[in-house]
Amino acid sequence: MKPNRPDGGRKPKKTKMSTTEHNREPSHPDPARFFTVGEIRYIAAPSSQPQHIQASGSEFPCTVIVAEDQNAITEEWLRRELVRYRGSDDVFRDAFLQAVIFTKEGTESLEITAEAERYLASLGTTFLEVMTAAIAPGPYLASRGQLLEVYRLYDDAQGAFITGILPHDDRCQYYDIKVGGKMPQAISIAVPSRLRHLADEETPFAGWRVAVKDNFAIRGIKKSLCNRAYYELYPAATETAGCIDKLRQRGACIVGTTKLASFAATEEPLECIDYQAPWNPRADGHQSPAGSSSGSGAAIAAYPWLDIAIGSDTSGSGRRPGHWNGCYAMRPSHGVLPVDGYTPSFGQFDVPTFFARDVARCKTFASKWYGNMLPDVKILPPRIIYPLEYMSLMTNTDQLAIIEHFLTDLEATLGIKHEKVSFTSSWAISPPAEAGGQSLDEYMKLACRDSFFHDDFHSFDDFRKTYQEKFFKPPYVSPPVRWQWDLSATITQAARDTAVEKLEVYRKWFCKEVMREEEYNSIIIIPIENMSPRYRDEARTHFNPIGVPMLFLSPIIRGPEFTLPIGQVPYKSRVSGGREYLPVAFDWRHEIGRWRKCVQLVPHVVSLEQHWSCLQLTGDVFEKDFQFARLLIDAGWYGNALSHVRLADQTHRFYHECGRSSDAEPMIVSAQSIVEHLQLSVSEACKPIIDREPASKDLKALLAQIHHNLGCIGKKTNDPAGTLKHFQIFNDLMVDKIGEGFHGRDKRLAISWNELGDAHMLNGQWEKGEVSFKKSIGAMKRLDGFRNIDNSSALVNLGLTYWLTDRLDEAIKVLMEGLGQREAFYGPDDRDSFMYDSSPIHCIFVLLII
Repeated sequence: MKPNRPDGGRKPKKTKMSTTEHNREPSHPDPARFFTVGEIRYIAAPSSQPQHIQASGSEFPCTVIVAEDQNAITEEWLRRELVRYRGSDDVFRDAFLQAVIFTKEGTESLEITAEAERYLASLGTTFLEVMTAAIAPGPYLASRGQLLEVYRLYDDAQGAFITGILPHDDRCQYYDIKVGGKMPQAISIAVPSRLRHLADEETPFAGWRVAVKDNFAIRGIKKSLCNRAYYELYPAATETAGCIDKLRQRGACIVGTTKLASFAATEEPLECIDYQAPWNPRADGHQSPAGSSSGSGAAIAAYPWLDIAIGSDTSGSGRRPGHWNGCYAMRPSHGVLPVDGYTPSFGQFDVPTFFARDVARCKTFASKWYGNMLPDVKILPPRIIYPLEYMSLMTNTDQLAIIEHFLTDLEATLGIKHEKVSFTSSWAISPPAEAGGQSLDEYMKLACRDSFFHDDFHSFDDFRKTYQEKFFKPPYVSPPVRWQWDLSATITQAARDTAVEKLEVYRKWFCKEVMREEEYNSIIIIPIENMSPRYRDEARTHFNPIGVPMLFLSPIIRGPEFTLPIGQVPYKSRVSGGREYLPVAFDWRHEIGRWRKCVQLVPHVVSLEQHWSCLQLTGDVFEKDFQFARLLIDAGWYGNALSHVRLADQTHRFYHECGRSSDAEPMIVSAQSIVEHLQLSVSEACKPIIDREPASKDLKALLAQIHHNLGCIGKKTNDPAGTLKHFQIFNDLMVDKIGEGFHGRDKRLAISWNELGDAHMLNGQWEKGEVSFKKSIGAMKRLDGFRNIDNSSALVNLGLTYWLTDRLDEAIKVLMEGLGQREAFYGPDDRDSFMYDSSPIHCIFVLLII
């Protein structure tokens, strides 16, 4: 197909390519290009599947738009696509429309209408081309006739990263881009366009940007462990760690490696010698980010352009940064993920972890990353354990009050009361025979330290030996690491083996006597650490675990642990001189099979914290499940969005109502699965305890509400097919329940016709939309107590239908009627009422006729 140029054949204007003074050339066989669009910096690199266009001899930004289902490019369709591009991608800018390439596979021709050409020309487009090749959509840089993939450069302002990386052409290997940032000492991280990667069953993480802690191997990248001697000694990795390659295979975009406390030990910022510690974005900006996964925790807390950060956890390396940086952190059951390519510390405790900013993304990421490696869940009654010894260590009364408040909501969620349990007393009452009469503190005094420290120290025997042989001197390590290694060197193999045996004795005893794993699915509330200021310029005492510290519990029992931010506590900052807030989180722990239930439970408790503590869940199982489904719907619609507010703000933010529909959808889908399961239970003849007829009606009503909500979410997120599917079901259920000739006060039938009309319009089905809007108007008029204002929304929609089908006279008549009704009810200067209707576009069309 020949290129079509709306400007009569002018070549694209040449975009000025600029390199900042901090930039260094990347070590890559195909040099990347650096350029700016306005104030935004970009890097362009060769695509994994090189594509060529007809324009050559210059470099200019361009945009690929896939028109797979189109026979003609119309202005209307093009406007919708560009709205989607602008709204879903932080890499794309209108400046990339200087050249536009439409792609369509197959032999069918693709027409670009004159209106579409004029619209593109108004946006600065000077070159058009139609291609039959399969090219991913999004922004590119055209260079000498070849399309280069474009990445936006973000400054690592928090100092969370070691390096930014890009994939080689084969996508299995990476290289360090070595690009400086605008800020002094900052590096740049390159992120790909979200438009280019389309998720499917095999690549559910397509377009997700992931940072990886620098103790995981990434092919082509040197590991540092945040120690200069280690970085100097070892070459770049030849293979990617198994758990990280699993992400790559599933579509994730690895954007860089993050800092850690050196050797994944325990260091505070003042003790991080070779590499400066990351900057915690919370509180006064000068608090410790905690470790060892400090870079991953700080990055996910600070950067909205990052989706997930990978860390590791042995004895708290993942959970503590979640706590101090105010983000979610997940430590999975031991053995769920492969650990090849992960620098070991203590194999019995080591697991990869991840950090995220919202719990819905946690659930999605965990389910796809862990996959079928999750153990089966044994359905048992829930139980909440309040560990007295661990809670007694908390001296911050504000922190305890937040935990107690959350605990009350958790009890309401599960319909049970928590149990205060003393592990020391439980041991005294029913000790394991192997303890030989020793108390818990006596028996476990050195078990955690001797086992962990011994193996961690000897994991680096080769490093110390090889470095000494090569450079004729011992490697430098920070004072905390040196102190720990000196102590670890005194622990014998026999002492280590004894300690490991004690860990196993404790695990078996704890699971049987405390967790009572054969009787309950137990949740243990863990406060993590006492919250008080921990400034960057203060050193802490050496890490020397005695007994069973709270962060050692889940590693010992091999169970999952989820770190959950639930609030914040005030303090007087010596940095700012004012009142600042530290985040408050806590962990809950389960026996090894509880993660699936955990990820389903957490969103509901978080979102409903301020809404359902007063609800009394009573009655049989059906009633509890039914009420829980209703609460999930409310949470999706009116949940408290903790991840987008300062944690102590307690400001209610609406998930769907404020535009965060992606956060609402998982909750409502969960409610749908509950209702559908209950419908199956009601239909089974073997369950006579349920009064079937009322239950069936209630379930249908709830299912209608669910499909209505999902349809609204589809409308907000521009999902035409999903919107039509859910609104059609909603309408069918309302027709079945209410009937076409209903004359009461229930407006739901009329609303369902109006929503179905919106769905038809979203799918370009104008005639069906018109029919639905007219049915909505008729259904509303039949209601008792009908007011003209009740039909204004459907009237505006009907007027829009007329306008889009070029029936302008009819459109003006109907829109004027709707305008008159609204002026009569709300007044002529109304500016607020349409804020609560289904779409702001209605306002636009009313205003157009004034």
